Amino acid sequence: MFLRPEWVIVYITAVYVFITGWMLLAIKRQASQMEGQTNILRDSVAAAKQAADAADKSATAAMGIAIPTLVLVHFDFAEKDTPSLEAKLQSPEMRVVVKNHGQTPAILKSYGLKYSCEVIPLNAHIPVAWAFEDGEVIEAGREHIFKDLAYTPWEPFSTEDVAAIIANTKTLKIAGCLRYGDIFGSPVRSFRFSKEMFLRSDGISVFWMDSDLTEKYVSHATEAQQS
Repeated sequence: MFLRPEWVIVYITAVYVFITGWMLLAIKRQASQMEGQTNILRDSVAAAKQAADAADKSATAAMGIAIPTLVLVHFDFAEKDTPSLEAKLQSPEMRVVVKNHGQTPAILKSYGLKYSCEVIPLNAHIPVAWAFEDGEVIEAGREHIFKDLAYTPWEPFSTEDVAAIIANTKTLKIAGCLRYGDIFGSPVRSFRFSKEMFLRSDGISVFWMDSDLTEKYVSHATEAQQS
């Protein structure tokens, strides 16, 4: 038979075993609940990330549609009282018209043309003849005409070059670069284009054809590296 002290020890041990078992069960239940909450939190974070990614893609797509996109719609000699084709070729003055096909204004930065009777490389530096310091813009869906004596070449073509162009032994090439920004604060874009002049069969009227540089868009940083 157990003496009284031994019964006390057995009783206390049983109580400890019961309490320990209950605590282990409680800890297990709490761990299961925490694991469930962690899974819920993980799923919530994943869902929030997916929603954020979808919103970012939607915003990027919307901005891509909204940003201004300039397109060349007209390129020819400016209309003025020039007596002959020779005079037009010696000091060309061009009429360049671009249209904004975007949904927001294009903020003009600078504009220039490069004239040559030789090949104009794709990455050729085009001198800036005009800087727009007053925040001039081309509204969405509107056209803008560039015609000014500042856009003409700094030095007239020689009479020999003019004669060679008319004789079709040389071709007049004109490349342009229009830099512009947008209301989103995006990097400045450069819209580059290039045209070559050809005589029609009458030997008087001319037409213009695109060259390899036509309607190329590059970022301001990229263009600076190429120049």
